[in-house]
Amino acid sequence: MEQIQIFKKRKVLYSVVVLIIVMALIFIFFIKGRDRRNTAKSNAQEVEKEDANILADVKVKVDRFKKPHTLLLEVDNIPSGTNSVEYEITYETLDKGIQGVMGNVSSSEFKNNSFKRDILFGTCSAGKCVYHKVKGKIELSLTFVGSYGRKSLVKNF
Repeated sequence: MEQIQIFKKRKVLYSVVVLIIVMALIFIFFIKGRDRRNTAKSNAQEVEKEDANILADVKVKVDRFKKPHTLLLEVDNIPSGTNSVEYEITYETLDKGIQGVMGNVSSSEFKNNSFKRDILFGTCSAGKCVYHKVKGKIELSLTFVGSYGRKSLVKNF
């Protein structure tokens, strides 16, 4: 009888130790993830300052909802030597959390060192579209790729 109680106490003790270890790992994972996000934001801010010279004349205009469920992205004064512009748009929705759109515009699509692109807030498949209800600000990250390397610009609208 005594051995059964000792076994039960050990089992409870082992369970508590395992629970503490799991909680510690979750806490460490959470802290590391937050640090990575903060580092990424700092890096983006540093890149934006560093790239300000070559991108100083670039003009970015965003017209939200000019057409229903879309964003019109206009970029003017693209630096000479640019081969493509990559874009990433991140936004929060009312019912689906954080969503995003990524794309690429090649230099063959530039007209007078500029381009325009309609971007859909949602997804379409087999002719059926599901539109996102955008809440709050939109973050736009543009990366200009060309003879000068990769230069980035981040803006919020």
